[in-house]
Amino acid sequence: MHEQLNRAVKLAVDSGEAATINEAYELFGRYSVQIEVGTAIEGDRTLQAALLTAINVATRCLLGGVTVTGAVGVTLALPGRSMTVAEAAEAFGANATQTPGAPRVAIGCPGSSAALHVWCSGWTGGVSPASPPDRGPGTCPLAGVVAGALAISEVFLAHRQARADAGRRPVQLSLWNPGAEVDEGPPLRYLPTNLWLLGLGNLGQAYLWALSMLPYGMAQEGLRLVLQDLDRVSQSGVSTSLLTSSAMVGLRKTRAMASWSDDMGFDARLVERWFTGQTSPQAEEPKVALCGVDNVFARRALSKSGFTYVLEAGLGGGVRDYAAFNLHAFPGTRSSDEIWSPGRDRQPVDTTLSAYRVLASDGLDTCGVSQVAGAAIAVPFVGAVASCFVIAELLRQLNGGPRLDTLEVDLHSPKMITASRSEQAPATIEFVHAVRNSY
Repeated sequence: MHEQLNRAVKLAVDSGEAATINEAYELFGRYSVQIEVGTAIEGDRTLQAALLTAINVATRCLLGGVTVTGAVGVTLALPGRSMTVAEAAEAFGANATQTPGAPRVAIGCPGSSAALHVWCSGWTGGVSPASPPDRGPGTCPLAGVVAGALAISEVFLAHRQARADAGRRPVQLSLWNPGAEVDEGPPLRYLPTNLWLLGLGNLGQAYLWALSMLPYGMAQEGLRLVLQDLDRVSQSGVSTSLLTSSAMVGLRKTRAMASWSDDMGFDARLVERWFTGQTSPQAEEPKVALCGVDNVFARRALSKSGFTYVLEAGLGGGVRDYAAFNLHAFPGTRSSDEIWSPGRDRQPVDTTLSAYRVLASDGLDTCGVSQVAGAAIAVPFVGAVASCFVIAELLRQLNGGPRLDTLEVDLHSPKMITASRSEQAPATIEFVHAVRNSY
């Protein structure tokens, strides 16, 4: 059963709000959003990235419906996506029938009376309760991914009444200078070209989503990937993973993601074996790895593996920290086995909560109840934002910016970012040259 459960809905179970899993689904069935699209998105690839991300994320966690209205006939100019806004919305399961009382998010329509306006500038993405500030266009498309994810995060938190000001406050995140209000950053010129992705669930697919927004088609060379995972796609992954659809359930994650990568023009090779401290890339394979596994044993091995540079992100999975994530770089001030020392595993959820007692009374055995209870709470907008900071760590070093050692962000309070700069020299990252000012 844990492989079918919507991981966002589990929040209502573990918080005690819902006495049964069905009640939790009924509650989330009242969460909705209306996304208004303006003509300003035409030709603005960063705003288009924001729009696609908002639709993709919203349809996975706002089960009451996602409506996309306005300039839906605009053709997207993003890599690998030759479709109109209407076609993209339909592909993700959004519709054009408005839901009365749904919160409204505006993208590319500054005159709208919507509660939240999405904006991008330089390497910064944000949302504002008023018309978006005139700060110039986004120059890094990941700012759009961040902005779209933040919009749905605010709508979600407002539905959850997690903060009194959620959905009505200005929120922004800078990928060039984390913690700054706005930091434009330079035009994006260099892109990583050879990467190893470890884990293809929530975070791994978010990495791929973020990478697919970058202008590889305008560069001298494409992106080469090694995709490593052992698992198969489950139904629960539809609620968390940005590239998963119900049609993929049962497939190996590596093969499903390789097919998607081919469609994006990436060159993907597959590894279907356990990751250990003995894992080492061969001569022509990537020396830079992006880790997205939720497995403490694999994480402890990161510093011992044969990669020259590893970036790792971890997502919160409980009632209090589900909207939080952190980032670690290796080599760094601490090794991976120091960070994930024995005894640091996630604490189990209380199986005496009402919904779990009901499952037991309905005949689910003790092991099954424990598996459901032990599944992490996950919302897709957190993984989307976390992936952008991981990819931006590569982009920043390639484009003359600082290197971070650690980063901690909680979308409940995005201004309270904790970031530490690294004393290490910039990492050796294989790169290509992108067209200047392509966005």
